[in-house]
Amino acid sequence: MYSGHKESRECLLTLVERKTRLEVILKLPNRAAVAVRQAFDQLERQLGSELFRTMFRSIALDNGVEFSLVYDLERAVLTKDTRTTLLPEDTFSNWAKLICKAIPQNSLPTQKSV
Repeated sequence: MYSGHKESRECLLTLVERKTRLEVILKLPNRAAVAVRQAFDQLERQLGSELFRTMFRSIALDNGVEFSLVYDLERAVLTKDTRTTLLPEDTFSNWAKLICKAIPQNSLPTQKSV
């Protein structure tokens, strides 16, 4: 989760597939746990349950409260099966540091550019 400006509520949720390094970056209106769940649900609907489960067998999380709805994030919205397994991660992993360096501090991309 990355938010560039302290006054802005918007943030970016990044999901990185570890083998292929495919990145999915979603712009969220805020850091609320419900917004993260809605983003997971939207992505699952776009990809389909099977592809989502294949791409993201496990997801490493930081310790933010935006990931507090663990059961809802792990459970598929389409099939009600398990869509992924959530794992705790260090707050500043290497990929998070790279994203923070790549995006200017006072700007987030618009929905059209994402």
